[in-house]
Amino acid sequence: MGWADRFWTATNWVLDTTVHAVADTMSYCGTLACTLGGAAYALSNVLPLQEVNAAYYGGVHAVGNFSLGINITNLNYNIPEWLPFAYSNQVNNDTPAYNLTDYISLGMVSSMSTICIGSGIVLKTLGANINHWQENREERRFYTHRKGIQISNPQLKEYLYVSAEAFSRSISTVMLSNGVTAAILYFSGRVFPDFTYPPNGEKVHGEHYNGAVITQPFNVTVDLGESNFTVPLYFENLNVLLKKAVDTTVNATYGGGFFIKPNGATQNPSLAVTETVSSTVGISAYLASNFFATKSREMHSERIHDAEASTYTLIDP
Repeated sequence: MGWADRFWTATNWVLDTTVHAVADTMSYCGTLACTLGGAAYALSNVLPLQEVNAAYYGGVHAVGNFSLGINITNLNYNIPEWLPFAYSNQVNNDTPAYNLTDYISLGMVSSMSTICIGSGIVLKTLGANINHWQENREERRFYTHRKGIQISNPQLKEYLYVSAEAFSRSISTVMLSNGVTAAILYFSGRVFPDFTYPPNGEKVHGEHYNGAVITQPFNVTVDLGESNFTVPLYFENLNVLLKKAVDTTVNATYGGGFFIKPNGATQNPSLAVTETVSSTVGISAYLASNFFATKSREMHSERIHDAEASTYTLIDP
């Protein structure tokens, strides 16, 4: 094999690998889009059953001293005083509950589901056809170089079978994703997790807010200034200078979040209907994809058989 043959072999390998990689990527992205689309459709059915409200907690605990410095200036006499104090208070409250659909549009979720499903079907179908086209190129090259047989290109009907198989598998994926997601959402009773700040840590359990909180200590020093006055006495006036200050340590505890929970409405369609339709359509689509795959393989085998038969006829004496 000369250098030219090795060059073209390497070139063909790079091109073949690239085409397959592109086609496989399209197929994988299509499968992912179909999965997301089915899950989004299941989500759109349970959004009207949810409500959201906010709850918060705040607490403060302060311990400190009120310092009072009494200075009788004309006698040069100081009387320091410290008056300890403590203060605590807390608030645990929430807001009214609102339907989740007031904030998340059902139409937007349904549109996203439709776009994902449609895009997934297109990507998966294109990926399957590109792969089939590339496999035919490689097969024709192999039979031509190794066996001297010319295989015909796939007919339109064969590509239609490939497309139908990809379409059916996409629908099967959508139905599987929809059914599984609907069951998980129903039995878990939770569509979205609670969103709190902080997300974890020490917890409080109150009438409204039950979640993690964070505590931050800080020191507060306030100089209340000076004041002076004179106390008249019989023998002498006393000049009094007062120095006032507050020194305290404050522990502030706070936390809050949004909580999503069922509002008591009835699901429509019910879970039984959703699971029945999803399983029926999904299984039917899966069986249909196997049927179309079999038809595609049969047409592929016929092309090879016809090419080999024609070759044998030509060389038969």
